[in-house]
Amino acid sequence: MSSSLKFYLLAGKGGERYQEQLDSFVKGVQLYSQTAEVLYGDLRCKLNLDVDAIITPGNSYGHMTGGLDKAVVEMLGGWVEREVRAKIRTDYCCELNVGDAIMVSNDISIIKNVIYAPTMRSPKKLPFGDDSPYRSVLAALQLINRFNRDCPDEVKIRSVILPMMGSNTGEVPY
Repeated sequence: MSSSLKFYLLAGKGGERYQEQLDSFVKGVQLYSQTAEVLYGDLRCKLNLDVDAIITPGNSYGHMTGGLDKAVVEMLGGWVEREVRAKIRTDYCCELNVGDAIMVSNDISIIKNVIYAPTMRSPKKLPFGDDSPYRSVLAALQLINRFNRDCPDEVKIRSVILPMMGSNTGEVPY
């Protein structure tokens, strides 16, 4: 990462069962001189956070009707899904590959930037050992890095909510 970034790792309800993996993530982030904090519980309970972006997993088509992506739409508004689907339709021929990420922004939302990084082509349980969550997180972080490199300081992303990608619909056994 080219600039300092604060990660809020969203472990969600029951995230305590992944404590060893969460601790490893925090230590890994610190190796790169970044900071991380683990958030437990429902996303809606975290509205008091001052964050610049949220990364949300989903499917390749931008249908945000389940899991975390549905909560993001309910929390920030219908503009999120409309913009995500429009960007996928116009820039990616209607299908955003797993391992790619896009960002949509709105200056009036609680969280101004939503980074959409699909973990699956269509909703399904991911097979053991599938690297889709890794590729999705990598794509989102690369997008943030490029954005921060190319934009003025006042709009840089300095803090981001990162969920445990693939752990809900994908049922990844962290």
